[in-house]
Amino acid sequence: MRTGRPTMDKKESTIKLRINEDMRSWVERRADREKVSMSEYLRKLILNDMRD
Repeated sequence: MRTGRPTMDKKESTIKLRINEDMRSWVERRADREKVSMSEYLRKLILNDMRD
């Protein structure tokens, strides 16, 4: 049984990233502020950088 929302934009690739606790806390706070997951927040950062 599948859970979650269906999507047309499948995320098939994974990036494993090592960061320190300060960076993790910063990303977590920003994601919470925008009411998105940390993964979604990081995807938004990457997309914004791709558009520059």
